Order: sequence, then C-alpha cells, then structure tokens
Amino acid sequence: MGVQVSSTRFVPLERQIGLWVRPIGRQVFDSSRRYGALTGFTSKPKSIRLATVAIRPYAISFVQVVSRRFERPRLFLSRARLIDQMDFENRQKVQEWLQRLPQQVVVTFAARAALRTIPALAAGFGKGRLKGFGQSVAIPVFRAVSTAWVGAIQSNAILQSIAGPAATIAYRGGELTSNPRIRAAVAAASAAADCAADITEKGAASFAAAALFAAGKVSSSHSDSVQCDLEAFEEHISPITFATLPLWHRNIPVWERRSWAKLKQRLLEANENWDVWTGWYETRLAGSALDSKLEWERIALPAKAWERPPIEVNSQLRQLIVEHESNQLPTPVDNLPSPFAFQLSPQRTIVVASNPANYPIFPGATSQREHKVLLNVCQTLGRDLIDDLHAQRFQVREEYKRSLEKYVSRIPSQDHGGDILLADAEARTLRNLFAGEAEIIDIALAAKLKTFLEHHTGLRVYYPELENFYRHVQTGRLEVALPLDAVDRFIAGVKTFTPSVFDRSVSDAVEGSSAPLPVIQSIPESELPPPASNQLAPPKDPLGEVDPKTARDFTIAGVVNNLWKTFLQGEKVNKALDAWQGAGVLLRPHASTIITWLHEFLAGGGDIPPPPPTIGV
Repeated sequence: MGVQVSSTRFVPLERQIGLWVRPIGRQVFDSSRRYGALTGFTSKPKSIRLATVAIRPYAISFVQVVSRRFERPRLFLSRARLIDQMDFENRQKVQEWLQRLPQQVVVTFAARAALRTIPALAAGFGKGRLKGFGQSVAIPVFRAVSTAWVGAIQSNAILQSIAGPAATIAYRGGELTSNPRIRAAVAAASAAADCAADITEKGAASFAAAALFAAGKVSSSHSDSVQCDLEAFEEHISPITFATLPLWHRNIPVWERRSWAKLKQRLLEANENWDVWTGWYETRLAGSALDSKLEWERIALPAKAWERPPIEVNSQLRQLIVEHESNQLPTPVDNLPSPFAFQLSPQRTIVVASNPANYPIFPGATSQREHKVLLNVCQTLGRDLIDDLHAQRFQVREEYKRSLEKYVSRIPSQDHGGDILLADAEARTLRNLFAGEAEIIDIALAAKLKTFLEHHTGLRVYYPELENFYRHVQTGRLEVALPLDAVDRFIAGVKTFTPSVFDRSVSDAVEGSSAPLPVIQSIPESELPPPASNQLAPPKDPLGEVDPKTARDFTIAGVVNNLWKTFLQGEKVNKALDAWQGAGVLLRPHASTIITWLHEFLAGGGDIPPPPPTIGV
C-alpha cells in the first residue's frame, strides 16, 4: 500500500526518496540490478518507467542520501599509501577507491561496518516497546547483517535474491523510529545487505560507502575500526580471514561494550529465544571461522518465516542450530589422558575436579613406601636446584629456573594434589634444555640435573596415565598441526562465560595448558668448547622420545576434549539457562575443530593403541 505525503508540510529530501522508492515497490531496485542503473534501462516495463519519471526530480541515489546524512568529517589512516589513494572527506573518492577492490572485499568492509552498529539497537528496547521493535527493527537488522556477512564469504545468485528483500525490510524498519543512532544502524544494515545483493562493481561500492558512513554516524569509534580493517587488508590476508577477524581490532570501545551488554540483557529478559542472535553476534565480536552450511540455512528461511513474531522466528532458528550441531559435532574421545579433569558443581558451573591420573598405583608390598620416598626426593632436589639458581651459582638460561618452579608446584603431593602430567611436561622441558646445552653447561649443574631427572624417571612408573600419554603421542598421525586459532578462540570463549558457566580455575587450567614452549636454539659448532671426556649428558628416557610440539598439541586437545565432554553433560540439564546457551553457541565451532583434529591424530580414530612393554617397578 502506498504512503501518501501531505503537500502542505515540508518533507526532507531523503524522506521523499524513501517514500517514492521503497514503499512504491522493490521492483524498481530489483530491476536496476537486473538491467543496469536506475535510469539506464534498455527495456523498461510501464511500472518501472512511471516510477523512474516519478523519482527523477529527486534523482539522488540512496547511497548519496545516507552518505550526506551520516558522513563523518574524516577518517584518519596511518599508512601513507592509503592516504594517497583515498580522501575520506569525499564520498565519491571513497566509492571510487572501493570500486578498485575485489567485490568480495567490498562486501566485507560493508558487513563489518554494519555489524559494529548492532549495539545501537539497545535504545529501541525501552519499556513497552520490545514486541513491536523486535519484530519491525531488530529481527530485520539481524537478518540483513547476517546476510551481508555471508555475502562477504561467498556470493552467488541465490544470495543476491536473499539479500535484496532483507535490505528492503530492514530499511522500512528505520522509518518506525526517530532515534538517530538506530536509524543510522538500520541504514548501515540495509546498505550492507544491498551491497551483497548488487552484482555490479559500482553498485556494490556505492552501497559499501553508504554502510561505512552510516556506521560512522553511530559512534566515533567506527573510524578507527575502518582504519584497522584497511591495515589488515593491506597485510594481504585472504578475504575469508579478513571477514572473520574480531570486529574490534583492539578493545571494544566503552559505549559499544555497555550498549551491547544492555541490548543483550534486554533481549534475553524477553524470553523470546534471542540467544540465537546474541550468541551469533558475540561469535562475530570475537572473530570466528564461518560454518557456511549453518549460516546459509539461517539466512535462507522463507520470507514468510521472517514476518512472524520474534519468538517464532528465533525458535525456528534455534531448531536449525540444534539439528545442524547434532549432525556436525564429533564425539569427544573417551579415556583420554589429560592434565585436568572437570565436573559439574552444585552451583551449575563447571569446575576442575580431582584427576585420576594423579593417583599412584602400588603393585608391590613396598611400592607405597618407595613411592613416598621418591616423591620427597624429587621435591627436595627440585627445590635445591631452584635455590642454587636463585643464588646465581650457575650461569644458565632463565628457563631452567622457571621449569623447576613449575615442576615443584605441580608434582603430586601425598594427598594426590598437583598434576603429574604437567609436572612431567616440565621435566621433559628440562631434559631438552640439558640435552641442547650439554657441551657448555657447568658440570656441577649437569650432575644435579642428571640426578634429578633419574629420580623423576623412577617416580613415573607409579603413574600409568603417563605411559598412556606417551603412547598416544608417539603413535599419533600428525598430518596437520593443531589449529591454534581455534584454541585461542575456545580459550577466549571460556573466559567470556567465566564465572557464569566456568569456574575461574577452569579458565586458568585451559590457558595454562596452552602456554608456549621455550625456544631451544642450537649452539653453532664454532662456539662450542672442546669436548670433555667427563662431560655429562641427560639420562635416556625409558618411555622413548616425544616431539615437544606434538606433546603440547596433544595436551591442549586433551584438555579441550575433556572440558567439552563435561560441558555437553551439563548442557543437558542447564539448557534453559541463557549463559549455557550462549556458551554453547560460542564454543561449539571451535570445540568441533579441535576434537576433529584429535580424532584424526589418534591412531584408529580415537582407539587407544596397543601398549608397549610396561616398565617394571
């Protein structure tokens, strides 16, 4: 139904164009995509000719209107080459610069700009306004920006047919509010979706420029983020990597952080399943790889489905997510040696639990007494070495002292505290340091280290999980390295939901297991002293050698595997809690990546390999 404009009152120019173009019918713009510029059709149906004549007196494109309305005085760039290419005081120059970029990159700039404006919607969820605003503005904006984000990864005719209607519906929602920030956010979302829908380089660049200027109207922080996007693009990263970078390259600005927290709270308090969008948006904030199948399913809902109330739209999206994840996520590996065990607490959070790996086994009548003696000797020898290094009796690298301090703090005590797997990891680090510097290390220190490592080797036989760990690492198939970006994002997700889902001890455990290895550089032969006949070397390991990086990767994957296994157990009973829902959405893609790597690494797809001969006590 058309919208009539009273001839007796003043109507701003952009309002006139909005009333003529958008409400008259999307077919004018749809046709312009098919046949060229709005006034350059080679063949015009009657309705299009009439619309063209009607808007000719107001022949300013939507992009020019938005840019005139929302452009910022200037965006500063730190790189001289970009300053030479682009003048941000001139919208036309920005558009011309964008036209020289690959269209996929142009859509990425637009999508990321629109995504940063989402917190502005918080102002629209005042008392008594949630229902109407959610259906008319929030859902269309989320739909538009998610469509644009998919377009930043991959574009085709199907996406273009989806993005056009998404842009139209979002734009109409902006007419329902007078709040300038909300209107700017709506304009950015609509322009970004239009950018993904436009098949012409010039059209896509125009809509991208509109999205950038509209985003700049929301907050002054957007100019800095565009600058960082440009600098990231100059690093020659792939378009997909560019699209999945964290939205804010530095810390999230104060206004955006507070507004997003307010918006998220109001959405979740509505009990309309908005977690499907809050979790999705927080994944975009943190930066995440694209699950293309799920994202396509999300944006490809039928047009009629998007017109329903938010609770129905979001329920349908949640069902899509549940069905997709149940088919995609690999099963965590059972009985996997890991430094940490986890369990659910009465407070419905996940905490670090007592790890069975730290319980010694006593096969003989005197084993318990001998274990106690060895444990005390290892602790004492470790502390003595630390005291020597503190007193600077030996001139060695700082890593020796750090590893010894970690070893003493992690070695199990008589009450089964500590962590034998992590303590053994530090003993391996010390052994590798000793082996790499055996030719130059002080013989007195070498003797102390050799004695210490011999006693630790004797202690290990009481902890059979160590033997399992070595077998897994030695027999694993390492075809590709553990994807550390997935590890970093998983850790960031755990921190995000600490303490609402994860106890702080869990965050510390996961982060501690991923600590980088010390770099052990070989010494040039020209700098080595003449070999000494009495030079000591580290004792051989009866369990065999393991590659330090492989051992570290397997340790990290094992911790994530055990934590995710516990999370899935807790999710069954806590699925109604918003925090658990959000954590699942945020962590699931990264857990899937890591556990998939673990399945591929383990021989037999996760089966425990046959054990070698057991070391006797």
